[in-house]
Amino acid sequence: MRKYIMAVLAVLATVVTAGAEQVFMPYILQVNTADGNAVQYKFADQPAATFADGIMTLKVETGTAVEFAMDDVTSLSLVADEAGVDNIAGDNTALAIAVTAQAITIDGMAAMSPVAVYDMNGRKVAAATSDAEGHATVDVDGLAGGVYVVSTPNHSFKFIK
Repeated sequence: MRKYIMAVLAVLATVVTAGAEQVFMPYILQVNTADGNAVQYKFADQPAATFADGIMTLKVETGTAVEFAMDDVTSLSLVADEAGVDNIAGDNTALAIAVTAQAITIDGMAAMSPVAVYDMNGRKVAAATSDAEGHATVDVDGLAGGVYVVSTPNHSFKFIK
């Protein structure tokens, strides 16, 4: 598994997109889990990945990081989004998650699904509800630096601000 992950990171390090300044989220990492779910993490800048104690941490220069446990991961796929296409028709089992220092954007949820952000003390510090198209944006600009958990009805992930 480590060799596979290192290969993905090598590809990540060499991905060059033409006209990247015109594309909002050119780096997409899709994580497929043992329970059949797929989650896409979108990054505006090239992320760096680190691994420790079964946790993969993806971080960009802005300081925002996403962490997830590698125990349930069956595969990782890296895509350079040169076309800037954010929504692909399909079975809607995958979430597309974009994390910046100001907001967390999630696409692919069921309509009117709740999204909540919790601090490490379990307090809800931000929330949103997806629209009819399954799109939700949670404002995290005012949150203090720290580790937070984002929860949707079927997925959750940690991020570091």
